[in-house]
Amino acid sequence: MKAIKNAPSLKEAVYQRLKESIIRGEISPGSKLVETQLSQKLGVSRTPLREAISRLGQEGLLEVVPRHGTFVRKQSVNEILETLEIREALEGLAARLAARHATPEIIQKMKSCFSDFSSKNVEKSITEYAQQNVRFHHLIIQASQNRRLIGIIRNLYDQMDMVRLHTIVLPGRARKSLAEHREIIRLVEKRKGDLAEKHLRLHIRDLRKAVKNYPNLGTSTPVPFPRPEAGHR
Repeated sequence: MKAIKNAPSLKEAVYQRLKESIIRGEISPGSKLVETQLSQKLGVSRTPLREAISRLGQEGLLEVVPRHGTFVRKQSVNEILETLEIREALEGLAARLAARHATPEIIQKMKSCFSDFSSKNVEKSITEYAQQNVRFHHLIIQASQNRRLIGIIRNLYDQMDMVRLHTIVLPGRARKSLAEHREIIRLVEKRKGDLAEKHLRLHIRDLRKAVKNYPNLGTSTPVPFPRPEAGHR
């Protein structure tokens, strides 16, 4: 976690940086937040830090345990499954619309997400693949060109990305999802909206089945995830 410099709004910058650190695995589920350490790392006073912690608590990313402190909240498997149900419906619709509206430039960006990966190397490059996995799904949503749908999904980005970073480490998941992603891109490029939606829904439905076999998934440390490049959201 790097110190914050030259932020136009210090309170907002502290909030965003702390939230990113939680979502992207820099601060693991169940970890206790120590204000003195965090304020030193961020290079800020404890006042904006406390405001950020309060906001994140209201959003459900943190939980206060009386007489023990504030901790990064662990997701239950049931919560992960609920998020995946929402993803299946919303991203399935986004894939259908993407097949109708995606520009050649967006489709090329989708392809570039996975150009460096093969079934032989993807599980050896899991951190890099996790980043491109998130980028791909954001591009599908962007390509829908439906502003209301994009707005609804944007409110769920944090929960969705946290789930992605937990589930990508399931045995064989990265290799399987690589093939599924490429098939979805092919269908979008061929303008086959019905099939694009069907395959994206099956992609997430298959993941839901896999998650049920790992009851401690939400309490594990997710894949360490670098901050996204500008424009990926």
